[in-house]
Amino acid sequence: MKTMFLMAGLLMAGFLFTGFHSKPMVPTQKTEQTAKDSTAFPADVEAIVKNSCFACHGEGGKAIALSKLKLSEWNAYTAEKKVQKAANMCKEVTARSMPPKGYLKDNPGAALTNEQIEVLCAWSKSLN
Repeated sequence: MKTMFLMAGLLMAGFLFTGFHSKPMVPTQKTEQTAKDSTAFPADVEAIVKNSCFACHGEGGKAIALSKLKLSEWNAYTAEKKVQKAANMCKEVTARSMPPKGYLKDNPGAALTNEQIEVLCAWSKSLN
């Protein structure tokens, strides 16, 4: 009995000292499948999103913006949710309500061109 407790203790100590609990996860079939998901950002859309959207809708973004769209968790959304969010992105940039004027005042380089809006909306429509 004493030997079992000693072995269990040594095993736990080994996990703690080797950093077992902090090692990165090994990719699973599901994460590899998510990476190949047809609703992931293509390179041209990703460049637009990083330049014009991530400051508020990405990691460390504004609370109100994150409550509507959390781009840093895009791959966690269901396919249906991605379609809906992408359609809303197209709608907002087409109406020129995103990025907001207040943000553009301090970040004029984040303004989307007509061509960028077309790229974003074409991608959004392709998800359906």
